[in-house]
Amino acid sequence: MKDRVVFVAGGSRGIGAAISKRLGAAGYAVIVNYRSDAVAAASVVAAIEAAGGEARFLIGDVGERNGAVDRNRIVVPEHGELVELLAACERQRFLADAFHQAAVAGDHPGAVVDQRIAEAFDLFGIHNCAWNVNPYLDDYAAFPNLAYVDMGLDSDLPRARDICPDARRAVMYTPRDLAAKSEQQLRDDLARILCELGPCDVVMADIDDNTPDSRVAFFARAAASLLP
Repeated sequence: MKDRVVFVAGGSRGIGAAISKRLGAAGYAVIVNYRSDAVAAASVVAAIEAAGGEARFLIGDVGERNGAVDRNRIVVPEHGELVELLAACERQRFLADAFHQAAVAGDHPGAVVDQRIAEAFDLFGIHNCAWNVNPYLDDYAAFPNLAYVDMGLDSDLPRARDICPDARRAVMYTPRDLAAKSEQQLRDDLARILCELGPCDVVMADIDDNTPDSRVAFFARAAASLLP
């Protein structure tokens, strides 16, 4: 197999299968891991090979807490290559271990999960939806490798910028605000975001299907008008 080998945990179905195929097309040799559905795993391998890539499938449950799988590096027995990707099943084990650790220590589970991820990866990001992140900012300050963080408009934006100066920052603008606020209120919100958190992104996610396209276009133009 190729020098660049990727082990995709849970790679036979759903998002894992899509990741496996994408990596195969990108030139990686893909180890498609599966727990029980060999037919699905074989189908993914066949699709990768049909597109000119290299792949094989490997049975195993990396979600077992007491399994012999290191969370950072998975060694493929016959080849010895180090894994470059952790996917769905491994994430589940991450969460199970972190929540168990939090319960024993009496800590907040979310903070323990974030800390575990920070220890395992060179860079990572935290997606908060449009929540107020104020209760978590002190925890974020302890993560020197935080590369991305988003938050709701009600958050303390200046403090978030001070605590995460090197991270890519974003405000998740709610679909309700986008639909209900006046045009002047939208402009005011964008100006405040730029002033208090910028440079940053503003994300219009989950837009309601009854929100007029003209309203979305206005918001985008208003944001663009604030760019230097």
